[in-house]
Amino acid sequence: VTAMMSDASDGMMDGKAGSTQISMGGMMMGSNNMMQSTAGSSGLATAMTTFLGSSANASGLTATTMNALIQKLAASNGQL
Repeated sequence: VTAMMSDASDGMMDGKAGSTQISMGGMMMGSNNMMQSTAGSSGLATAMTTFLGSSANASGLTATTMNALIQKLAASNGQL
């Protein structure tokens, strides 16, 4: 969540805070990995779709009910 907040801090979800690539070091994604440029847009849409269709989803939400948001994220250029 902190990395996503850093990404949003400059008004662009592009894996950067300003012109500095965001490091994901020490997080679950592995150490010294950099945030992907699509992590807050199409990558998030893909992750949401995967989660919503998985057995881990106990929310009651489905990809169908979340489709409008998923489509907006998938088509986003990252501009907030």
